[in-house]
Parts: sequence; C-alpha cells; structure tokens
Amino acid sequence: ANLPCDQVVFDEAHSTYLAARHLLDLGHRELGLFNVGQRVPEGAMLEGYVKALGEFCIDVKPEWLFRNEGILRYEE
Repeated sequence: ANLPCDQVVFDEAHSTYLAARHLLDLGHRELGLFNVGQRVPEGAMLEGYVKALGEFCIDVKPEWLFRNEGILRYEE
C-alpha cells in the first residue's frame, strides 16, 4: 500500500527504553523526554524512559520532561 507517512511506531515503551538505555550506556546522565502530541510526557514512552533511568539509579527531574502544548511536531 502507498501510505503518506514518514514513520512507523511499534512498542513505544520498549523503543523509548532502548533509546534511553543506549544513551545511558554511552555515558549520558541527563536525558530529556519530549512526547509529540502530549502536553506532558505520559503513558508508554514515559514508562520506558523511567525504566531505563531507574536501572542507572537516576531520578527523573521535572525539567527533563519537555512540555508540548499540542502544536509541535517531531520536525520542530
């Protein structure tokens, strides 16, 4: 099928966990989360993010959760 889209989303919790875990494995310790379409990050993406940081004993800081008033897209 010819689909007019530029992304395919699978298991959001697991994919966010893998991305955060990869950055943590590289030594990054201050990771932000921006969830397009959500006013504040929540749901499956937040779950994966929190899980990865928890494995490194890193507490999630509110300033790392970037707000979106529902108008921003990934490209922006």
